[in-house]
Amino acid sequence: MNTKFAASCVVIATFLAPIAAYAADADSGSARTKNAVKHAVITTKIKAKLAEEKLSSLAHIKVKTDAKGAVQLRGKVKTREEADKAVSIARETEGVTSVKSSIRVEGERGSARAAAGDSDRKHPGAFVKDSVITTKIKAKLAEEKLGSLARIKVDTDANGAVMLGGTAKTQEEADKAVSIARATEGVTSVKSSIRVKKDD
Repeated sequence: MNTKFAASCVVIATFLAPIAAYAADADSGSARTKNAVKHAVITTKIKAKLAEEKLSSLAHIKVKTDAKGAVQLRGKVKTREEADKAVSIARETEGVTSVKSSIRVEGERGSARAAAGDSDRKHPGAFVKDSVITTKIKAKLAEEKLGSLARIKVDTDANGAVMLGGTAKTQEEADKAVSIARATEGVTSVKSSIRVKKDD
């Protein structure tokens, strides 16, 4: 009787072993999938922000993100300011742990090294600050998932003063855009010329 029981246990164990191994593989596969999704989301966010700038050279920047949130930027831009803007946009994106840039500036020697360094420090004044504030506001407006808010025009000056323009469907949406801008870090004032589209 004991011999039959022992034999049954061996058979059951033989069948269960591959299932346990498969479950372990599935768990590790799930972790890999989550990591892949995480860095794909970061890459997509950065590319979307670069595209929002409506500068053709920024839209062609190649973005790669590893599992730890480290971002690598490559490609060619027309000016040093565009290279700096790409780096600052990447650095301000949620989930990014570091940014390495090998962006080249047309007609500039050693541009890859210059862009790879702390380019923000080379232009510590208004430009990076303006770009970061504008990008933050645009991202928050886009997160609202209201078509008219995503099309609001945002401009920021060197003092952190924000100007909003464009058209909203309702006064509530226009007011929401203003409140989002006012709540954004670094903003000193908000002026709105948003028009409310009236149905004919």
